[in-house]
Amino acid sequence: MLLFKKVVIFIFEKNYKKIEIKNFRKFKHMLIDDLSTINVFFGSNNLGKTTILEAIFLHSCGLNIGAFFNGIFLNRQNGNFMGPYDYGEAILNLFNNYHSNPKKLLIFIESENYNKEKNETVFEFNYSTFLSPFFGGQSGPLRLFENKPMIIAEKNNINRTYFGKIKITLNNTESSFDITLPTYFENIKPLKMAIYHDLLNHRDPIKETVLYGALKRAEKLEEFTIKLRDVFPNIKSIDNIPLPDGSSKIYVYTKDRKIPLSVFGDGFRKLYYLIGNIVLHREAVHLIEELDTNFHPESIPILAKSLLKYSKEYNNQLFITSHNQEFLEIFLENLSENELKYDIRVFTLKEHDRKLRLLKLTGLEALRNIQEFHLELR
Repeated sequence: MLLFKKVVIFIFEKNYKKIEIKNFRKFKHMLIDDLSTINVFFGSNNLGKTTILEAIFLHSCGLNIGAFFNGIFLNRQNGNFMGPYDYGEAILNLFNNYHSNPKKLLIFIESENYNKEKNETVFEFNYSTFLSPFFGGQSGPLRLFENKPMIIAEKNNINRTYFGKIKITLNNTESSFDITLPTYFENIKPLKMAIYHDLLNHRDPIKETVLYGALKRAEKLEEFTIKLRDVFPNIKSIDNIPLPDGSSKIYVYTKDRKIPLSVFGDGFRKLYYLIGNIVLHREAVHLIEELDTNFHPESIPILAKSLLKYSKEYNNQLFITSHNQEFLEIFLENLSENELKYDIRVFTLKEHDRKLRLLKLTGLEALRNIQEFHLELR
C-alpha cells in the first residue's frame, strides 16, 4: 500500500493539490484542499460551483489574462452584453468587495501542487471614469489613469471603450493591461494549460471538425482513434471527408460501415469530444461544467472509466460540476475501491446558517454515504 501511495504522488506532482480563492465573485474566502485526478463539485444551483471553475481557470491563465476575458468571462451571458456598461459592470462583479470597498478591488488565488510548489496570482483593477455611474457619478471614488478618455483610438484607428487597467502579479512578476472593448490582449504563456469545456460543442459539426484537425496537426489522430477503439471496439478509423459543395464532415468507419459522426448519440459524441481533448492537451487542467447534462445512464459507466483512465495516462487533472446525485452514484460505483479512494474527490457545497460550507469526501466516502446511509449530498 505504501508503494501505491508513492506512485500516486509521483503522478500528481505538477497537478494542483490545493487552491485558495479570496475575493472572487461570491467567495470572500474559499480553501479547497486534497485535490486529486478527478474533482467533482457537487451541490444545488447558485452555490458557486461554476465560480470555482472560473477561479481555477483565471489562476491558470497567470499573466495571459486575454484567455479569460475572451473566453469564459463571456459564458455567463453567452457573449451577449447589452452594451459597454453591461460589460463594465460584469468586470466589477468579478470582485467580491465591489460594493463594500470599491477603492481596493483585488482578487487573490493561490495554488500548491504535489511537488509543494506554490504560485500566487493577484489581480488589481483600477477603473476609469467610464464606470463612474456605478459609484454615484462624479462624486464617487473615481480614478482616471494615464489621463485616458472614456473612448480611446488604438491600432487601425479602432475606437475602444476604456474601462481601466488591471495589474496582475504572478509570484514576483508584475504586468498591467488596459481593459477595453473591443478587447486587445497580447498572447502570453499561461501559468498552466487550462481548457474550459462547453459540452454543447459535441453537437457542433464545426467544433467536431476543428478538434479532428487539431489532432491531425499534432499527429495524435491515430493515437486518439486507438483510445476511442478501446471504448468502442467496432471503430476502425475516423476521417474528414469533403462534401459535394466543398464543405467537409467527420465520418466514423466501423468494420462494415461509414457513419457520419452527427448520426451517433450524445454519449458517443461527448466521449469523442472529451477524449479527443484529453489526448490533445496533456498535463493540463480540464474544467467541465454540468457533466451530467444529457448523459444516458447506460453511457455513464463508460464515461467514468474512460475519463479516469486517460486523465491518468496523460497526466491531466479534471474539475467537474454536477447537481445530479443519480449521475454521481452511477459514475462512482463503476470505479474500483482504490480509484475511488485515491483518484476521486467529491466536494459538496451547502449553505448552513447563511454560510457556505464545503464538505470534502473521497469518492469512496461519497459512494458509501449515498448507498449505505442514503444521504442527500446536494
